Amino acid sequence: MASTNIARRRENARADSGPAYAARREEIIRAAGQAFLARGYEATSFKDIAELLQLDRATLYYYFSSKQDLFQTATMSAVERNALAAERLAASDASPVEKVAELFRLVLASYTDVDYPYMFVFLGEDPARIAKGAEGRSWARSVRALSDRFQDAVTQIFEQGIEEEAFASEVPPPILTQAVIGMVNETRRWFRPGKGHSAEAIAGFFSETLIQGIRRRQ
Repeated sequence: MASTNIARRRENARADSGPAYAARREEIIRAAGQAFLARGYEATSFKDIAELLQLDRATLYYYFSSKQDLFQTATMSAVERNALAAERLAASDASPVEKVAELFRLVLASYTDVDYPYMFVFLGEDPARIAKGAEGRSWARSVRALSDRFQDAVTQIFEQGIEEEAFASEVPPPILTQAVIGMVNETRRWFRPGKGHSAEAIAGFFSETLIQGIRRRQ
């Protein structure tokens, strides 16, 4: 009965949420991001997140139904933003070389600034393990669909480059796409904002290395 009352109050609060409720919800998401990044999803509890905010655990339930709900909320918008950004870039009038350079810049900016640490947290987990129940499985399907859209958009950029003879045709575009994904996703293991090279500089290193390797030789 208590959990039902909390769920009802949480839904009512979301429906009628004002600035204070929204601000506290964002504060909880930020704290969860830091906790998930430091400990991983499995090792992080609602209690850990509450302690970071100096709140009691019961208070979190007025904002999120579970740790799974909190993780999925914190990461979903970041995954969606990257898919949409890649699609817009693929459809733009920029040259294939410009698109590859901008792709690295956009993704690294997302991972290290706009959506930090949520994309790093997401990349460190297996969505299938976090997809419990009907809502969790729905989230996992949505994430998979967004990831596929991102990959398709990147592949289109390389296909355009080969078609326009900006890139050599020896390497299939899907493999180039996986190369990009591998390069940017591995930054979660070693990049931390404010330490070493900037995300913008790393994006430049990555794009220059890849472009020089696949540029069509005259």
